[in-house]
Amino acid sequence: MPSADHSYRNRRILWLFTALACGLGALLLFEPLGEPEELPEVPVSVAGEPDLHIEDAVISQYAAGGSMKYRLSARQIRHFDSQRATRLTEPDLILYREPHPPWRITAERGFIRPRQGSTDASEEQVFLRDNVRMQQQTGNGGFLSLGTTSLTVYPDSRYATTDQDVMIDSDLGRTQAGGLNGDLQQGNLELTSDATHRVHTILLPDQFK
Repeated sequence: MPSADHSYRNRRILWLFTALACGLGALLLFEPLGEPEELPEVPVSVAGEPDLHIEDAVISQYAAGGSMKYRLSARQIRHFDSQRATRLTEPDLILYREPHPPWRITAERGFIRPRQGSTDASEEQVFLRDNVRMQQQTGNGGFLSLGTTSLTVYPDSRYATTDQDVMIDSDLGRTQAGGLNGDLQQGNLELTSDATHRVHTILLPDQFK
């Protein structure tokens, strides 16, 4: 049978090991581990890569009252912090304006940037390029479809503009112009022209029947 002194020594050794383990644990938890290592530099091969890349993305923006303001979807969204720009592949933008029908604007590519000169840092402008189409179903069989090579859209203020040739088809006829400024909230489209690009309209023969 072990003596009382032997048992006492065993308990004391066990206590010392326990205290030492607790002390090491406290050091690991509370003592600083030294200066953190510097982050490695971005290799040149990936310096042009986006900071965020999302496929089949949908961005929805709501008004203060909870109604939908606009919805932007794209096959690819790539955001670049250094450029303060978000590049879009096959963007599809729907602008809502209750109680009127929404506008749908599509293109092959585009990008988003903060609006230049705006006092509102959150206001953005959407640049759309290549095969741009802006469409609206006006009800009772009416429609409007606009085509151009580029278009700048301000989703928050529902405003669109271009200085490129535009072709507008509707249930009433076809109109060509050298540019466009559009108040999409009110549905007012101001067509522009110059010496070489006049506003020209062809009316359908049965429109007044």
